[in-house]
Amino acid sequence: MYKYVRKIKEITGIEIKNGFRDGRESKSDASSLGEKLRNKRLELGLSQEELAHSLGVDTSTVTDWEKNRHKPTKKSMKKLVKLLTSFVA
Repeated sequence: MYKYVRKIKEITGIEIKNGFRDGRESKSDASSLGEKLRNKRLELGLSQEELAHSLGVDTSTVTDWEKNRHKPTKKSMKKLVKLLTSFVA
C-alpha cells in the first residue's frame, strides 16, 4: 500500500501520514487530502461525475472524499493512482 501513498504524493502533493484504514490521521491531514484531491481533479478538467465514473464509484463518494467525510479505500487509491498517472504521462 505504501507505494500507492508515495505515488499519490508524487503526483498530487498529497501526503498521508497515518494510512487510510485506521482513521487516526489528524484533521489537517484529512483536510489536505480532500482539498488537494479536489484541486487536482479541477486542474485535470474533470467533473466529480467523470472522476467517479473512471474510478467505478458513486459521485457522492468523490464528494465525501473532497469534503473529508471519508477516505478512499486501498482499492480506490490504486485506481486513483492509475488514473492520475495516465493524465500526468
